This record gives sequence, structure tokens and C-alpha cells, in this order.
Amino acid sequence: MKGCLVPIILLIVLLGLIVGGGIYLVKLGVINLEPVLSKIPVIKNKYLSPKKSPEVSFELLKGEELRKLQESIEMKMEELEKKEEGLVGKEKELSNFEKELKGKDEELRQKDIALLERMSAFNDKETNLTKMATLYQSMSPAKSAAILQNLDDQIVIDILRRMEEGIVSAVLMQMDPQKAAAVSRKMSR
Repeated sequence: MKGCLVPIILLIVLLGLIVGGGIYLVKLGVINLEPVLSKIPVIKNKYLSPKKSPEVSFELLKGEELRKLQESIEMKMEELEKKEEGLVGKEKELSNFEKELKGKDEELRQKDIALLERMSAFNDKETNLTKMATLYQSMSPAKSAAILQNLDDQIVIDILRRMEEGIVSAVLMQMDPQKAAAVSRKMSR
């Protein structure tokens, strides 16, 4: 009897594992027993639920449901219109900002051009003054003084500042004392 009991217990355990594993596989959706079970009338009517979704048609909807649906659609349309108006406003703002940036860019470009022209004119003036200083420096102080005496004081100052100090003092000594004093006074500022 003991020898017969062990195989029976093993058979029951094995059967329990098979049934439990089957139930677990059905729960996981690995095994679908519905086609087989639907053929059994008692199980089909009592335990299997129909999975067909009810078809919705406008005829089934009542007047109240249609009204609610229409209100919902109208609200969504109003929201969309408001958003569209907001987007149009933002688009106009961006367009105006872009125009403003283009205007400022053009203004900066014009200022750059004007600055380059002024720098070029300054460089030309600087070059000319240096050339004139070299020319007057190569002359005798008396000849330089005679010519410089007839020029505007600021031009004389600009030329003298580009000459060597020893020559500047010699030229100032040869100039009219009043002109030399005026130029010296302006140079000291």
C-alpha cells in the first residue's frame, strides 16, 4: 500500500501543477480557451461575456446627448479661434520686431560706414600733416617760419607737434613774436 501511495501523490501533484500552469497561462493571455469554451452552451451563456462593442449611431443618441455634443464642439471651436487670434498677434509682434531689428542693423551699418570714412579722413589728414612736417623740417628755420606764419594757428600747431623739438624752437624764434606767442600758448593747452 505504501508503494502505491507515492505514485498517486506524485500524480496528484503533477496534475495540480498542470492545471495551475494552464490557469496561469490563460490569465497571462498566452493560451486562449474562449474558442473552445464557446462551443459548450452552459459555459458560453454563463461565463463568457460578449466582447463586441455596441455600435454608436446618431439615431441612438438622444436630443440631450446631441445638444451636449454640439456645445462641446462649439467650446472647442471657440478655444481654437482664441488660440488662432493669439498666434496671429504673436506673428505680428514677431514681424514688427524683425522690422525693428532690420532698421537697427541698417542704422549700425550706416554708422560703421561713417566711422570708417572719418577714420580714413583722419588717417589722410595725419599723413598729410606728417608729410608737411617733414617738408618744413628739411627747410631752413627762417623759410619754414615765413610760410607757417601765414597759416591758421591750429594747422601750425599740428605741424610743429610732428617736428623735432630743436627745429621747432628755431622756427618759433624766426616767427613774428605775437604769432609765436599765440601758437606757444595754444600748444601748451
